[in-house]
Amino acid sequence: MKTVTTILLLTIFVSCNQHDKTKQVISIFTKPVISQPVTKDSIKYIEADFVGGFFPSFVGKYNFTDNLFIADKRDRDTIYIKGFMDERLVWRSDSLATDGFELVPDYPSNVYCNDYESKYANYYYPVYLINQTPTIKAFIGKDSYIFGLQEALDTDGQWRPIEGRGFDFCSNGYWGLKVHPQEFVTVLFPKYSGDYKTKIRVRIKNGDNIYVSKPYEGTINEQQLYLKEDGYFYRELIKNKASAIEYLFYGAKPFGTDDKDFGLHAVWTE
Repeated sequence: MKTVTTILLLTIFVSCNQHDKTKQVISIFTKPVISQPVTKDSIKYIEADFVGGFFPSFVGKYNFTDNLFIADKRDRDTIYIKGFMDERLVWRSDSLATDGFELVPDYPSNVYCNDYESKYANYYYPVYLINQTPTIKAFIGKDSYIFGLQEALDTDGQWRPIEGRGFDFCSNGYWGLKVHPQEFVTVLFPKYSGDYKTKIRVRIKNGDNIYVSKPYEGTINEQQLYLKEDGYFYRELIKNKASAIEYLFYGAKPFGTDDKDFGLHAVWTE
């Protein structure tokens, strides 16, 4: 009888251990392995000849995981739909804050998207904003995007934005998203064609907080370091340099804006 009791207890112990393993929660963030559906689209790197307007795409919010599936077209996830709120509620809250995220880019990973059923899909890479704090954080975006840009080192070793705030003429659509401990937000930044190898980093604005990532090796077109002559960004910088740097470039300084004679050397010349 004693032997039978011992065997029964061992069986229960093993069963419980196996059950616990199936429900094991990842408590430390690691970059997930990304999978996507098979596509017949031709995929290419994005071509750019100067600093262009861009909004990083919001992909979704997830629990810490080893594997992440990303659709090749916009795919609204309703699992965390109750976590969204009006952006104004974030500012009125005494318990929510937009600080405390960790910013982790994954440039080596390729993600393809073709949101508008165009002839080509384009290459992007994921950037993760991670909540490893013990409290709920708030992440702010608008429509299907967030606020951020890429910077690159120029030939003088200075960080310069190669993107600026995208063009959006509607003031509606801002939202806040509750990000719980051990959850992360995924956004996508474009990969560009070119032969200028340099260091790249991302800059993301979340409420009043600016996040700047650690640098990593990447490739762009060198002309992306320069403003388009008489383009939108150029004109706005001429009108009010300080305001344009804060609003359009989230504090990053485009090439040429360090010069006292700004407006003469800030553009690419063939």
